[in-house]
Amino acid sequence: MKAKTIGFLLTAMLMLAGNSLFAQKEKSTATTVIKISSQCDMCKKRIETGLLYMPGVKNATVTVATSTIEVKYKKSKTNLKELEKAIAAIGYDANDLPADTEAYNKLPKCCQKGGH
Repeated sequence: MKAKTIGFLLTAMLMLAGNSLFAQKEKSTATTVIKISSQCDMCKKRIETGLLYMPGVKNATVTVATSTIEVKYKKSKTNLKELEKAIAAIGYDANDLPADTEAYNKLPKCCQKGGH
């Protein structure tokens, strides 16, 4: 009887510890949506690829129709401001941060504003 009680308590403790670790892992990541100045599928590929090279970025998905990007990232490695700076450095507006002029001028015409 005592062995069953000890076994039950150990199982319960392991389950609680596992849930606690899972909750901490969930809190260490964040997801944000950023308004960008994308125009086409070339923009999509360029921005997604560029962000995936950033430390902490787990996933980046551009929706061309709404000119937005959803980014999942590790909060200990990066933040919204750094994500916006990276997008601007690629040549695109990111929320209120304008694109880097030099990078923007190097984009193909179809990727520049009004370049459909």
